[in-house]
Amino acid sequence: MRTLIRICLACTLLGGFTATATAGPQGDELARCLVQSTSEDDKAVLAQWLFSTMALHPKVRQLASVPEERRTQVTKDLAALIQKMFTRICREEARVAYKAEGDDAIASALGVFGKVALESLLSDPKISENMNSFLDYLDKAELQKALTE
Repeated sequence: MRTLIRICLACTLLGGFTATATAGPQGDELARCLVQSTSEDDKAVLAQWLFSTMALHPKVRQLASVPEERRTQVTKDLAALIQKMFTRICREEARVAYKAEGDDAIASALGVFGKVALESLLSDPKISENMNSFLDYLDKAELQKALTE
């Protein structure tokens, strides 16, 4: 089971939250349960874990420093959330999906949950504003020319 969860979280990260694993109807039900049963705080736990994990990359490390003890706490928080979701809140959906569709159902459901969690975070006005700030630095005339010629 430890390997299964590790695989699922890796799929969530590496799949870019596109749910590259194909889920059937049971996996879709699990995804729906995960999304509908989690609060904004729960979604923030996943986002914090992703951020603290990505901050380890050498190309990102210079922009964000997460103390190891904080990263450990965030990781424990995510483990507790996943444990709660799969063993209590969405237990039946997880059991049925895993029996019917295997690892793909779990990976796909986590991918959907991750995508929704990040979309929730990205909807913050300050983040939305900053996401578009690169437009101020584009040479719009050059871009227009490249796209229309």
